[in-house]
Amino acid sequence: MSVYPALGRRGERNTWIYRGYRAPLKPVLAALACLAALQAISYFSSPLYVVAGIAGYAPLHTSLEAIAILISALVFAVGWGVHDEDHPGNLTLLACVFLGVALLDYMHALSFPGMPDFVTANNPEKAINFWLLSRLLAVLGLLAVALLPWRPLRSPWLRWAILAAVLSLAGAAGWVGVVHEDWLPRTFVPGQGLTPFKIRCEYALVALYAAAALGFLRQMRKPQPYDVVSLFGATSVMALGEVFFILYSDVSDLFNFLGHVYKAIAHGFIYQGVFIVGVRAPYQRLRESRNLLQTVLDTIPLRVFWKDRESRYLGCNAIFARDAGAAGPSEVIGKLDRQLAWRGKAELLRADDRAVMESRRPRLGYEESLNTAEGKHVWLSTSKVPLQDLHGEIIGVLGVYDDITERKLAEESTRLAALVYQSSSEAMTVTDADNTFISVNPAFTALTGYTLSEVVGRNPHILSSGYHDQAFYDAMWHALDTTGHWQGEIWDRRKNGELYAKWLTVNTIYNDDGSVHRRVALFSDITGIKRANELLWRQANFDALTGLPNRSMFRDRLFEEIKKARRAGLPMALMLIDLDSFKEVNDTLGHDKGDMLLKEASRRLSGCVRESDLVARLGGDEFTVILSQLEDAACVERVALDILRQLSDPISLGSETAYVSASIGITLYPDDATEVDTLLKNADQAMYAAKNQGRSRYSYFSPSMQEAAQARMRLVNDLRGAWPAINSACITSIVQLATGAIHKAEALIRWQHPVRGLVNPAEFIPIAEDTGMIVDIGNWVFREAARQAARWRALHHAEFQISVNKSPVQFHRVGHDYAAWLAYLQELGLPGQNVVVEITEGLLMDNSSAVTGQLLAFRDAGIQVALDDFGTGYSALSYLQKFDIDYLKIDRAFVHDLAPDSSNTALCEAIIVMAHKLGIKVVAEGVETEQQRSLLAAAGCDYGQGYLFSRPVPADEFEALLQLSP
Repeated sequence: MSVYPALGRRGERNTWIYRGYRAPLKPVLAALACLAALQAISYFSSPLYVVAGIAGYAPLHTSLEAIAILISALVFAVGWGVHDEDHPGNLTLLACVFLGVALLDYMHALSFPGMPDFVTANNPEKAINFWLLSRLLAVLGLLAVALLPWRPLRSPWLRWAILAAVLSLAGAAGWVGVVHEDWLPRTFVPGQGLTPFKIRCEYALVALYAAAALGFLRQMRKPQPYDVVSLFGATSVMALGEVFFILYSDVSDLFNFLGHVYKAIAHGFIYQGVFIVGVRAPYQRLRESRNLLQTVLDTIPLRVFWKDRESRYLGCNAIFARDAGAAGPSEVIGKLDRQLAWRGKAELLRADDRAVMESRRPRLGYEESLNTAEGKHVWLSTSKVPLQDLHGEIIGVLGVYDDITERKLAEESTRLAALVYQSSSEAMTVTDADNTFISVNPAFTALTGYTLSEVVGRNPHILSSGYHDQAFYDAMWHALDTTGHWQGEIWDRRKNGELYAKWLTVNTIYNDDGSVHRRVALFSDITGIKRANELLWRQANFDALTGLPNRSMFRDRLFEEIKKARRAGLPMALMLIDLDSFKEVNDTLGHDKGDMLLKEASRRLSGCVRESDLVARLGGDEFTVILSQLEDAACVERVALDILRQLSDPISLGSETAYVSASIGITLYPDDATEVDTLLKNADQAMYAAKNQGRSRYSYFSPSMQEAAQARMRLVNDLRGAWPAINSACITSIVQLATGAIHKAEALIRWQHPVRGLVNPAEFIPIAEDTGMIVDIGNWVFREAARQAARWRALHHAEFQISVNKSPVQFHRVGHDYAAWLAYLQELGLPGQNVVVEITEGLLMDNSSAVTGQLLAFRDAGIQVALDDFGTGYSALSYLQKFDIDYLKIDRAFVHDLAPDSSNTALCEAIIVMAHKLGIKVVAEGVETEQQRSLLAAAGCDYGQGYLFSRPVPADEFEALLQLSP
């Protein structure tokens, strides 16, 4: 099977049938299948005589032949009548052949038994002879149509010659069939049926029709100028029909009848093919021509229109219709200009039309402006010519215009570009293909100092500063040669020798052949911007005071150093350094001296490390050091010791000398961590460990630090979630040692953890202070204690006192309102003398107004103040008088080992004597044995507190103790 390339879509291929014939071929094939099926059914059925019982078969036969004759005559009428010089000659041949077929079929019908005698006596054999002659003429004509090329008959006499030849053949066949029937072989024997000759003729006809059908099928491989599908259907049906005329045994049986039906159907197919080619196709070509013309009009970018003498639109293309504000040309036809988008210029346009028609001369290429339907102002280049009919009369005007808005804008843009070139504040240069100046603008002169006359014909190398190496210029020219574009920063030299930075953009303009025509450069002075950017960069990445890298740059460098260490396979150390006692220096000597100290500390730190290492200030008095790519891990300890020595030396601050130390936390990469945040966290934990160990030392990070930090974090989270449910206040007795009476007590807080059980206050109170929760806890304890004191004052003793601890955090915490305490006492009707506020020794050292103000306010309200844990902090006797302290509480550390003639006994006696001399009463904490009580009582101690008297108990149990008190 041969394969031919498709004439349809790109890439499509077909074998036998062109894609345009596939759709019309499907119903034809379906009809052929039905007819073949009918033939098979009739063949395998008993012979039926359709005329049995009616008047006879002759009228039915005549009707069927009349239909076939009529169709054949129509085929001739259409095929002959539509002839023109471009009409295909095969159609004329087919028309003439079927005129002859019609004549022979007419003779066949007249010769059929049962019809009046046609010249000579009618008989089946006479009718069969005309039948065979007619079929032979038809099949030969169809074979010729299928095999001969379809070309026009350029000679008019040739069509008449074909007609004459066909009529002559038909006439001769008629004369022989009527007058000399004996010249022809026998085709039918009455009582016996068809002769072998007749059967062989029918087989031959079947073969010829089949050959014609194959010829038409082969023609379907590519487009044809005629209805090849219909002719294929006709020849195929004729081939099927002729099979019936092989099978019939009587001229009036079923096979004879079906053969005539199939012949009528086949003639219908032929008529359809001739009608399509002869009648429908010309109209189709006319429509296609009109559509093609409209497509051309709609495709060209020009606007085309034509009007009648009244300036009423007769037609236009689609782009013109859009300009007019219409959906398509049909909405423009019949309208005047005053009905379209440019109605404001309707009279002017009509005057133009009249001038062209009256002058009978075209008006070409004049410019005008219009507003489109969208309100857009456009410029047009218009041409109009008069339209004339066949007699030369003016019937209208044809117009064509082009939208030249872009051209007008381009012209304006060119003018503006020239203006910008001369007026721009940015320097512009134009060089030729040899890279020599041909033009510069005034800004170039202002920026470089060179005038146009000084640079024309010279190379831009005259601006070179020598700042860049040859590799820089090679890369620039490589980009220009490959892409035609380069942009970047470059340093050049002005005419006066001054260096400056500029941002340069170079673009290449090419000739049509791809060669370089011009290079246009645009540049501006960015020296000031670079200086400003450099300043901003330093401000963003360096500490303004010390000049060291700040936190942002430190994190970037740490990230980069981690990557370097990972690639090199070497360890790295991170140190976090906090200056000890810096706050005291800053507070006592002032911030100026503190800044001087930080600068000197930065200088000393930088001197302790290699140039490849990094020293950064994170903020405040906190520094960090990155020791990168350590060949010897032991050097970390040497650097740490050197830092401690350097920072411990006296620091001269002008007229003052300061002494500080450092606490250093050290963590190692990759042993401790591999991520930036984790390393920082580890160093921070190690640094706090160094502080907790006594300061002025270094500490390496260890996993236990992380575990402790995590445990503390869990405790913080538990405390936040548990605080509303803690509210468990306990009361511990304060006993008068001389009498054993209980007139005082201390309110304490307890936390029963759901997992850990009872949590030591020494463990969670510092956490509460760090997180600020101590304010809420302290306020709640105060209110509970005050409420209980009011009750016990009424039930037990009017001078009953309750002590409440107040953290330093509460004194400094923003939002803590001590006045609310005083207001609550007034609300309860509880005098201030019934409340004692316990503070620590360290608080007395705080000279801030927040502390002194609150202590004085408590004194004025009658609230007494007790100094807790006396002897363990930074006691200053002057502060005892300044703040009017009422009670000293001897720390349990002195009471625990009390024994006769012991040093602790001497210390306690000294504290008691001193306090009494100052008018201050003394409370001893941690009294657990009778001996301790006796020694304290003998020394004159006023009160005792401890497990000897009572453990901390809930309020109701304490109330029972009060009932037993003397």
